[in-house]
Amino acid sequence: VLWPMGGGYPGRFTRDRARLDYRSINVPGDLDPATLLASPLAVQVLEAMRRRGMNDVLEQTESGREIARKNREQGLEQGREQGRELGIEEGYVNAMRDLLQATYGDIDDLDALAQRLAHSDNRGNIARIVAGATLAELRD
Repeated sequence: VLWPMGGGYPGRFTRDRARLDYRSINVPGDLDPATLLASPLAVQVLEAMRRRGMNDVLEQTESGREIARKNREQGLEQGREQGRELGIEEGYVNAMRDLLQATYGDIDDLDALAQRLAHSDNRGNIARIVAGATLAELRD
């Protein structure tokens, strides 16, 4: 079990005659945050925490903020590369889609929101997302 905020302990989970023994990995105690951020696991941890409604927990930790920043940067760079291949207009939309997904996870109106935000003050909307705007604020 990975404990992003530390404080975890090894244990045993038992249910319906099944038993699972687990060991704990505490960040930053057992696992260096820089190592976590450099691994593919960073994206998986961030997405799992988002799916479970733990964005507020992530935002309170330096590691969580660093993971989010790195994912946003990767998404923007991928969007820029796609933009060079596809043309600027479509590249802006793809970059915005990647940024939204890296920041907020899989949302129902991802494509429509990315289109709208990319076509109306693209740079300003990127700055709003990086600054921590909520989805409700972006949708308004």
